[in-house]
Amino acid sequence: MIENEIGDLGAAVERFIATSDSGNMAEIERIYAKDFLCLRAPDTGQAMRLPRDTMLSILASGTNPQRWSGTTSIDSVEIIDGLGVVVLRREKDVGHGPEVMFYCLIWRLDAAGWQFVREYVHQHALPGAVVRQDEGTTT
Repeated sequence: MIENEIGDLGAAVERFIATSDSGNMAEIERIYAKDFLCLRAPDTGQAMRLPRDTMLSILASGTNPQRWSGTTSIDSVEIIDGLGVVVLRREKDVGHGPEVMFYCLIWRLDAAGWQFVREYVHQHALPGAVVRQDEGTTT
């Protein structure tokens, strides 16, 4: 049975990536759990917490630079104590040139299927941060 659940989780993640990249807001809202939270940690260490409403607003604005992405690699999919844990890498350009961003996605299985509850992201710089090319630092 666990192989079926892992397969279902992997399929849910692939649907989420495609949906996110396409900007299908109705489906994105269905996938994000009501208690969804995103934590973004740039190289500068100044983490940003983004609750569900903020993430949905960013995605709905149509100015989300993360819609333009290159390759995606799903590195690990497993289920631990009823939670789906997915580790992946995506090449994106969030306004500072292409970079590889690292994700840990936490999913919860309920009667409606897999719900996306947490997103932990490591990236070079947060969108909107000024990257100083001469020093390779962000401000």
